[in-house]
Order: sequence, then C-alpha cells, then structure tokens
Amino acid sequence: MRCRRCGRLLFCGIVEEVEIKCPRCKTVQMVGGRKQRRKNKCRETRGSEV
Repeated sequence: MRCRRCGRLLFCGIVEEVEIKCPRCKTVQMVGGRKQRRKNKCRETRGSEV
C-alpha cells in the first residue's frame, strides 16, 4: 500500500482494516472497512455480468 498523496510505501500485506499515517506527508489514510468491501463487491458483480 502506497500513500495516496506522496506515493511513499507504507506497508505490505493483507489487512482487514487499518488506519495509517504517512511519516513523510502526515496524511492519515483508512484501508479496509465498509468502503473497501463495497468496492470488492462491485468488482465481483461487474465480472460476472461481462
């Protein structure tokens, strides 16, 4: 996972939900949770329709 603002590598791995603050630009980012699950669900739906 890279910072959305500056591109710095923040971590590698699989997480369920995490909040992380970039040490370079100080941007706080959320990964996982409800938003990510919805995105994954939409991708699965699109793939089955095609």
